[in-house]
Amino acid sequence: MNKLTFILIFVLAVLVSVVFAVESRAEMPGAPEGITEGAEDMPVYQFPVVKPEINLYTGFNSVHLDGSHNAAEYQYLKDSIILGGEMRVITYPHRLHLDFNILNEKDYDADISYAYSDVVLFRFQNTTLFHNLDNIRLSSGSVNSVDGPGEHYGIKSSMNNFVLRLKAPDFPAHFYISGNYFEKNGTRQQISLLGSANFNNRVRTTRERETEWTTKEVTVGVNSLLGPVEVDISHSEKRFSPGPEHVLFNEYASAGATRNAGVYPYSLNPAIKSSANTLKLHTLYSGGLVASATFTKIKKENTESGAKADYFIGSGQVMWMIMPKLTFFLKYRHKDMDIDNPETIFIIAGIPVCSSTNNSAGTYRCEIRPSISSMTDTVSGILRYRPFGGFTLTGEYSYEDVRRDNYEEWHLPRDTERNAVSLSADAKIAKNVKLMAKYTHRNISNPATNNEPEKADEGKVNLSWMPLLELNASLGYDIAKGKSDDLHIPDSSGNRVPSADRSNMKRQRLTANLSYLLLKDVSLTFTYAYIDNKVEQDLVYNNATGAPLTDHSIPYKEVANNYSFDAAYMPKSNFLLNAGVSHTNSKGNFYPSDLLGQSGINSFSSIKIRETVFSVLGKYTVRKIFDIGVQYRYSRFEDVLDHPDDDVNDGKAHAVLLTLRKEW
Repeated sequence: MNKLTFILIFVLAVLVSVVFAVESRAEMPGAPEGITEGAEDMPVYQFPVVKPEINLYTGFNSVHLDGSHNAAEYQYLKDSIILGGEMRVITYPHRLHLDFNILNEKDYDADISYAYSDVVLFRFQNTTLFHNLDNIRLSSGSVNSVDGPGEHYGIKSSMNNFVLRLKAPDFPAHFYISGNYFEKNGTRQQISLLGSANFNNRVRTTRERETEWTTKEVTVGVNSLLGPVEVDISHSEKRFSPGPEHVLFNEYASAGATRNAGVYPYSLNPAIKSSANTLKLHTLYSGGLVASATFTKIKKENTESGAKADYFIGSGQVMWMIMPKLTFFLKYRHKDMDIDNPETIFIIAGIPVCSSTNNSAGTYRCEIRPSISSMTDTVSGILRYRPFGGFTLTGEYSYEDVRRDNYEEWHLPRDTERNAVSLSADAKIAKNVKLMAKYTHRNISNPATNNEPEKADEGKVNLSWMPLLELNASLGYDIAKGKSDDLHIPDSSGNRVPSADRSNMKRQRLTANLSYLLLKDVSLTFTYAYIDNKVEQDLVYNNATGAPLTDHSIPYKEVANNYSFDAAYMPKSNFLLNAGVSHTNSKGNFYPSDLLGQSGINSFSSIKIRETVFSVLGKYTVRKIFDIGVQYRYSRFEDVLDHPDDDVNDGKAHAVLLTLRKEW
């Protein structure tokens, strides 16, 4: 909260200074430039008087937790006094808006904006929330283990952004500066397999790790309308800092001639810096022909390892309205990615981690592969046709070509080509019925990863129906299927395993919504959502001798169903009652065969969870003087399988929020 308060005070000071300077200039004697004789007879628009609006509220939030924090994953579960309010002040040429809400010390948001005529525009936004993290319990198994501490882990994430725009008086030119400040603070669980793998005794352990991540980004730019073309030039700087505990250390005992004894670093979070220069051009958005282009040059550097990356991205678009009912779009994008990394990385000053100096016999080697550089060209064409009102037909074709360097080191294809064709329709098929449908076919030649299918088809349909003013319904469904017949799985020697060649993917989504105004003061809403993901793919393991073993058509599946119901009752303008319930069933499973003799894998490869959230909200206005509000929320997280070796625990959370609001 201290940083947020400082930022707000600084911003207000800047705004006051700018306004004072502008008003001082406006009060100088003499007629402004550009006013000709007789201008005093022209009518002057008088801005209406707008009464300021201010409201403040306070209250108390009472929270009770029983079990896992997953019951309320994104909330700091502590009792707290709440505070919030909103202010609108419009006294032309000044316009000021302030909105803030503080639920607790780790869940709050703020939004402040100010404008002076069209010369000065400023806005600052903050959103801060707390994320409860799992504390995974380690159980005994084939390796020695240490149970994790019984404490709670969590991260507070704060997202801040601002923009300041200054306009030249009576001319379309702007100077702007914008920034983002993203901060993560808290603790999380660090799980590690300590020891030296097969060199000596393995120990699976867990510890607390401090997180103090910050990301800072500032952009400065100018834009102006120069005749028929608008130009925008900007420069950006971005920095990521991982905080003081950006690397961990562990002491290893001597493993003979394999590795020297000593303290070795692991789990490094590197600091990264980058900069970008961007040029944007576009013609006026009038007439039958419009063109735009964007050119960006980006530089990135990992300050820990010395790895560097240079990007050049150029894109352009032409829109041609052939006739009022027919429009054509042509898009082109070029991306050049050049990445370079050193052969040796220094994590501790003077101690090269990937070096034979860590090995007394010279048999321990750590080679760093050269990074992949690539060039990508993408071209697409879109044709949109509207033969009559209420019906639009759109067709699109795109082609992408990716060419890589250093692909042999990573067992990747040198080239990848992607072709995609889509056809969509938006139609009003009846007076109260609208239909949107889209079909897409993709063909990928030499995909870079096995997650990308060689052939894929996707269909989407959305239907909305409003037979009565009181009744509104919608139904959406989309399905996607993908298939690969030539997987890229290398063995220990880097050769492709010929027996692994199949992968099939299927994804389904279904959403339904029904809203009904039962009475003039009672409304009901019901929603349903269904998600189904399924993958069948060949997997490859290496046995003790390094020989590949193929496990054919291993299924992975996840299914989720969500039901929710909401009711709102407002018998009078000063009284509102709202109640809702949401219930989710989700499950997933993964069933590999027991090719390596590791029995029991399937026993903890399944999960089944139930989540229920119930909420009631009431608000009452007392004689138009102040509002009294109460909100109750109950959430329950349940592990249906109750497997002793998984990291899922049951939890219940109750929260009661009492508020008192006053408006002026």
